[in-house]
Amino acid sequence: MFNIGNNYYMVDCGETASFWLSRFNINVCRLRKVFITHMHADHYLGLPGIIYLMDLMGAKHLQVYGPVGLKEAIEPMLKLYGHKLRMDLELIELTDGVSEVISSDDRLTVYSLPLEHSVPCIGYKFVQTDKGLEVPDEIIKEHNLDDFDIEQLEKGRLVRGLIPTEVCNTHHRFSYAYLSDTQYCPAIVPLIERCDVIYHETSFLHENALRAKKCLHSTTWNAAEIAKAADAGQLLIGHYSRRYCFRKHIQKFQDETKSVFPYTLAANEGMELDLRKGRKMRFTFTNKMRELLES
Repeated sequence: MFNIGNNYYMVDCGETASFWLSRFNINVCRLRKVFITHMHADHYLGLPGIIYLMDLMGAKHLQVYGPVGLKEAIEPMLKLYGHKLRMDLELIELTDGVSEVISSDDRLTVYSLPLEHSVPCIGYKFVQTDKGLEVPDEIIKEHNLDDFDIEQLEKGRLVRGLIPTEVCNTHHRFSYAYLSDTQYCPAIVPLIERCDVIYHETSFLHENALRAKKCLHSTTWNAAEIAKAADAGQLLIGHYSRRYCFRKHIQKFQDETKSVFPYTLAANEGMELDLRKGRKMRFTFTNKMRELLES
C-alpha cells in the first residue's frame, strides 16, 4: 500500500488486510483504488471485508482492478453479507498479456504489466503525475490550511493568494513497479526501465531454482537480474515461500539478492519507504510499528 496526499492505493488484498489497516491506523475511507494481481485466494480474500468496512464507515467510492474472474469471485462473496452497498463500487477486469494505461488522474498514472504465472497475472507500474509540489507543515500551520487547500496548492493552483511555486517544496515524481506472482520474465524489463523502486517476488532462494521454475515463481537471483537489467533505483523483495522460517532465512534472502543487485531491501510488515526521494529512497521501521508487530 502507498500514500499520495493522504490518498491510499493498495496492491493485492490478503485475508488479514483489514486487521493490518486498523493496526497501523490507516483510515480505510481514504482507500481510493485496489489493484489485484491474480485470482489466487491469498491475494484477494481480504477484499470483501475491506469493501464492507468502507461502506459501513461512509466511504463514497472504490475502484478495484484485476484480471478476468474478479467479478465472478467478489460479487457472490459480497452478496453473502446480506447488505446492499451504498457506496459506488467499480470492479474493472483487465486484459491479460498486455501493457496499457489502466488508470490516470492528477495524482497517479497506472500501467498494467504482463506477468507469467500459473493463472492470468497482472503486474502494475505506478508513475506519479502531479506537479511534484508539497506544502510544508509550517505553511499549513501558518495559514491554517485544510485538506482541500493543500490539495489545490499541490495541483499548482492559487489558494488565498499563496503562489504554489513560492510556498511549496518540490519533490521527485516517483515510479514504482509491482511484480508478483511471476516466473523469471526478462520480457518485462523494457516496461519498467529506470523505475525508482521495483517490488519483485522472491518465493525461493537460489538453491531451489528448479522448484521455482516448476511452480512459475522466482528466486532471489531472478529478481536481482530483472532489477539490474532495468537499471532500477531500489529492489524490494518479498512473497517468501512458507518452506522458509522468516526470522531464520530473511537475511539470506537479502544477501543472495544483494550479491547480484546491491540496492536491495527485504520487505517486512511495518516497513515505510519514502518514494519522494526517488532513486535515493531510504526505508524506515518506526518504533511504533516495531512495538505493534512484536505485541
